[in-house]
Amino acid sequence: MTDECIAAIHLVHAGGIPVSSPAAMALIGPGAREIRAAVPNGRLTDQEKRLLDVLTQGLGDKQIAEKMNLSVYTIESYLKHIYPKLGVHSRTAAALLWLKIRS
Repeated sequence: MTDECIAAIHLVHAGGIPVSSPAAMALIGPGAREIRAAVPNGRLTDQEKRLLDVLTQGLGDKQIAEKMNLSVYTIESYLKHIYPKLGVHSRTAAALLWLKIRS
C-alpha cells in the first residue's frame, strides 16, 4: 500500500491524475451499455483511441507525448478534438468515460 501511495504522489507531481479502476467505475456509475451506445468507438480515430488508453494511466501531457512519440501540442490538439466526440470537458472526464467504454 505504501508503494502505491508513493507512486500516486510522484504521478501527481508529474501532472498526472491517479485514479484506480474501482474509483473510476464508482465515479462514472452504472450504465456502461448506454454510454457505449451514445459514444460509438467508430467516431474516434485509432490514434485518439491510443491516446485515451494512455490517458487512463493518469499521465500528464508531457509524459503522454513522450510515450506516443508526439509533441505536447499534438496531444493537446487531439484532446481538443476528443472532448466533443465524447461529450466531456476535461481530461479526467474523458479518461473515466473511456474506462467505462472499454470495460
